[in-house]
Amino acid sequence: MFRAVLGLGESVPNSMNVDSEIAPIIAIKLIFKCKVNACYLHLCQSIWRKIQKTGLVKNWFDDKFRLSFRRLQALVFILISDVYLSQDSNKQNSSNSFSTILNYFEKNYIGRAGGKPRFEMELWILFGRVKNNIPRTNNDAESWLSRLKYDAVSENEFKKGKE
Repeated sequence: MFRAVLGLGESVPNSMNVDSEIAPIIAIKLIFKCKVNACYLHLCQSIWRKIQKTGLVKNWFDDKFRLSFRRLQALVFILISDVYLSQDSNKQNSSNSFSTILNYFEKNYIGRAGGKPRFEMELWILFGRVKNNIPRTNNDAESWLSRLKYDAVSENEFKKGKE
């Protein structure tokens, strides 16, 4: 499919934002020879799915657990050179119930303890993208849709309150 797109004669992109799936990442790098970026929304969703699969949703109402989740989400906004130190800080300051998620993230996205991560840091670190005003997600309308949904709910609540 990517070769067919390339055959259309359009210019080759400098970069592409994709979901965190290995096959398309490899294919895009091979065929387009451009930088591939993981989608921030899908990265956060993968962490949330891991929380669900491990039965840790019950801990969501624990402030320290939620803060641990937010810290992990924020890790993507720092320099690659600061990731290890920040992850160590996350481990020290997170709730014990969040350690399974930190280990999952470290194994798949950081790759310490002698292992190579499934997704290299250059793929998911957003520091350069934010600095250069490059989209963080492969769905440019995502924030707009979220805001629209919020506004719609707020408007309905306002109308109910006036009745």
